[in-house]
Amino acid sequence: MNKIIELISSLFWNFPRACLAGFMFNFASYFYWLVVPLKCVDMGGSTLDLSLLQTTAFVIYSIISPICGKLGDKFNPYILIRIAMCFFVVAVAIILIWPNTFFVLYISVAIWPFCTAFFWPVTTGTVGFEAPLGCENRNTSLYQVSWSIGKALGFLFGGMLKGALGTNALYICIGIVAINMLLYPFTHPKRIREKIKQMKKEKTKPKEVSDITVEFTVHQQGSHEVNIPVEMVNSTPSELQDTKSSSEIQIHEETNNINDIKVKWNVNDYKNKTYIYLGYVMQLGVYGTSAILSNSYVTLAKDKDITIPFGQNTVEMYIGIIFFCYFIAQTLVMAIMSFSTFWIYMR
Repeated sequence: MNKIIELISSLFWNFPRACLAGFMFNFASYFYWLVVPLKCVDMGGSTLDLSLLQTTAFVIYSIISPICGKLGDKFNPYILIRIAMCFFVVAVAIILIWPNTFFVLYISVAIWPFCTAFFWPVTTGTVGFEAPLGCENRNTSLYQVSWSIGKALGFLFGGMLKGALGTNALYICIGIVAINMLLYPFTHPKRIREKIKQMKKEKTKPKEVSDITVEFTVHQQGSHEVNIPVEMVNSTPSELQDTKSSSEIQIHEETNNINDIKVKWNVNDYKNKTYIYLGYVMQLGVYGTSAILSNSYVTLAKDKDITIPFGQNTVEMYIGIIFFCYFIAQTLVMAIMSFSTFWIYMR
C-alpha cells in the first residue's frame, strides 16, 4: 500500500510535471508551426515566404537564447517560464485578431521566439540541475523524449484540425499554454532549495582564521644542521638531553610529485570549443534539411493536390501524417539514447 501511495505521489514530483509540460509545450508549438505555414500557403504565400517565416523566427531565437539562459540563472526560472508563455499567447492571438492580414504572420513568428528562447534553456537546465547525482543524462534524455513525442503529435493534430477548424484551430494552442502555466512546477524540490540555501550561506560566511591560506617557503636543511631555539641556549644540560636528535626531526615539505586527479572537466577542456563548432555545423545541416523538406512538402501537397483515402480535408491531413512519421522516427532514436550509454563519449 505504501508503495502504491509513493508511486502516485511521485507523479506530482517536479520531473514528471516538467516532462508533461515539455510534451504539451512542443505539442502547441508545432501545432502552431503547421497551421501557420498552411495558412501562409492559403493566403498565396510561396516557398520563399515559408522560408522567410522560419528564418525570422529562428534567427531571433538564436540571438536571444544565450541572454534568456543567463536571465534564468539570475532570476527565478519558474516565474520567467510563465512570463515566456505569455509571449506565445500574444503570438497566436494577433493571428486570430487579424486573420486576413498576411504581414501579421511575420509579426507572430517574430514574437514566438521570445517564448521558446526562455522556455528551452531554462527548463533543460532546471531538469539537469534537479536530477539526482549520476542521473543527469538519463533525466535530460527522458525529457527530450517527452517533448519529441509532443512535436510529432502536434504536427499530426495540427494537420487534422487545421483542415477541420481553419484558423480557429489556434485556440487550442492558447488553451494548452494556459494549462501549462498551471502544470509547470512552481519551485525547486526541498533538497535543491536546501542545497541552494547552503551555497548562498557559504558565500556570505566570513572566513575563519583556519580557513585563510598562508603562503610560506620551506628551506632545506643540511644533514647535520639542527635549529635550536634561543630559549634553549640557557637551558640546563638535562633539559637539552630531552631534545630530539636531527634524525628524529621531521620536516614537512610540499612536493610536486602528487598525481593530479582526473576530474570530469578541467580548464583546458572548457576552453576546447570543438564540440560547440561541430554542434553549429550539425544544427545547420539537420535543421536546414528539415526546413527544406517541410517547406517543400507543404507547397508540393497543395500544388499537386495530394490526397489520402480518408478524412475531409485530405491535403492538410496528409501533411500532418508525413510530419508525424518523420518526428516519431526522431523520438525512437531519442528513446534508445536515453536508455543506453554506448553513444556517450567516455573520457
